Amino acid sequence: MTSAPTADARPAGTGSSLRDLQYIPAVNLEALLGVRLLPSVLRYDPDRDCLPLASAQVSWLHVCETTAAHHEHAPALTTGWPDRWSITFSNEEGEQTVSVREAEPTDLIDADPVRNSTWHAHSTARAGLHHMSRTGRLHWHESLFERDLLVALDFDEGLNDVASQPFTLTWHDGTAWKKHTPDFAAVIGGEMWIINVRPAALVKPHLLASAAAVRAVCALRGWQETVVVGYAQPSLTVLKTVGAARRTADPYSLGDQMLVLLDEWGPSRFGDLVAATEVPVLARAVLQRLIWDREVTVDLAHVLTDETIVALAPEVAA
Repeated sequence: MTSAPTADARPAGTGSSLRDLQYIPAVNLEALLGVRLLPSVLRYDPDRDCLPLASAQVSWLHVCETTAAHHEHAPALTTGWPDRWSITFSNEEGEQTVSVREAEPTDLIDADPVRNSTWHAHSTARAGLHHMSRTGRLHWHESLFERDLLVALDFDEGLNDVASQPFTLTWHDGTAWKKHTPDFAAVIGGEMWIINVRPAALVKPHLLASAAAVRAVCALRGWQETVVVGYAQPSLTVLKTVGAARRTADPYSLGDQMLVLLDEWGPSRFGDLVAATEVPVLARAVLQRLIWDREVTVDLAHVLTDETIVALAPEVAA
């Protein structure tokens, strides 16, 4: 039996057809294509042991995976740095630049994105606009990974407002001046948050250094900050599923019917609940909307199926 050909066994000068690519080691394939190959996504195991995560009680941080690696990259802060470091944002009056000490949170939340992105056929990221029910507006994202953060934020009852690419921070690392534009600014529970978003495999030292500079500014101003590097699964998938139905109309009051049934039956299977209504097909979307609105609760640690147990949210049950 002959062994499978390897990259070294190919004749010199052979082109890189799709058939040939399977024989090229990953490191060589990255160099050939000029791209970074990310690790494969771990498959969801429905039988794995995990703590329950009641949807009616989670915050956005329950769904997001964050890193504290930038804490070890604190910049050298010299006397008077808050007056030398600056923040540049854009509004209806044009571009504005102020020191980090003078920056007003309301100006940053109301600011237009400081960076304009374009999409083309060869783009590796998918930029676009995402509608958020908490703000009632469309919000810009530069990638699908960023859009997922908007989904998680939108599900958080404490979200007051959010701004995309709200400002550019000009800061000094002790050697040279640097610039960094955080991905989002948000007011959550009355607190200002500055959020950077990057898949864990793409977090590089320059991002950690910039995030550390943002952390120094937030510490000065009493703001919060974090770097989101991933999302809990299947929690995010469930949120995206129910979020797609968050604007479902309910002309037959199916939602009220299901709330009454849950009050009478107690926690029930998703499939049984919608089957007991007059219009089961529409009831499915309405029940997803009730999950999004936190009138009922499910376990986000498991995928949403007909077997999913649905219960009244604590506040509704009370």
